[in-house]
Amino acid sequence: MKGKDRSSQVIAIMALVVGVVALSIGFAAFTTTLTIKSAADVTPAVTPLDVVFSTSNNSAATGTVSAVDAGVVTGASGDSATLTGTTITGIKAHFTKPGQKVTYTFNSYNNSSFTAYLNSITYADVQGSSPAATKVCQAKAGTNPASNGVDAACNDISVSVTVGSHTATGSEGTTAIGSHSLEASHGETVVVTIEYSNATGAGHEADGDFTVAFGDISLGYSTVQG
Repeated sequence: MKGKDRSSQVIAIMALVVGVVALSIGFAAFTTTLTIKSAADVTPAVTPLDVVFSTSNNSAATGTVSAVDAGVVTGASGDSATLTGTTITGIKAHFTKPGQKVTYTFNSYNNSSFTAYLNSITYADVQGSSPAATKVCQAKAGTNPASNGVDAACNDISVSVTVGSHTATGSEGTTAIGSHSLEASHGETVVVTIEYSNATGAGHEADGDFTVAFGDISLGYSTVQG
């Protein structure tokens, strides 16, 4: 009788152990995964890139610049030019004979916290020109372009822009610039040259007055190097 009771106790204990193991296995099968999703965006509070024309090489300063007579033949003059933000107006040379030249010197200033890359210098066509051209010469009233040498003299007059070590002329349309950077809060020199060429002494003279119109010139700066 005692042996029977003892067997029952063993069986009961074994059953209890198996039950606990099964219960433990059952709880271990339930898991939970917590997921965190995140994101952000940035909207700059200021204009990302702000390159302007300036009379100063170390700040953004509006004002005027004067023409400099720089030709082999003296006697040229020019109007004062005005710098306002991203535009300079009033550049105009006055010539009397071949060999004359005027220059305007000012600055591009990077008024931002980013490095600016000069990727291009572009000469636009003169507005309304037909056929389209970056330079248009017009004889004044009473002057015949062909018989008075205006057409030939027109070919001797050009405009060019130099930024740092890069120079581009009006006949090139768009000039791609490579490896040219302008640091934040720094300036660089810009020189506009208008010249009445007398190369090898072959400059043409006209015996009548005429005007020369050039298309706008654009300096293309970007935060990405082109």
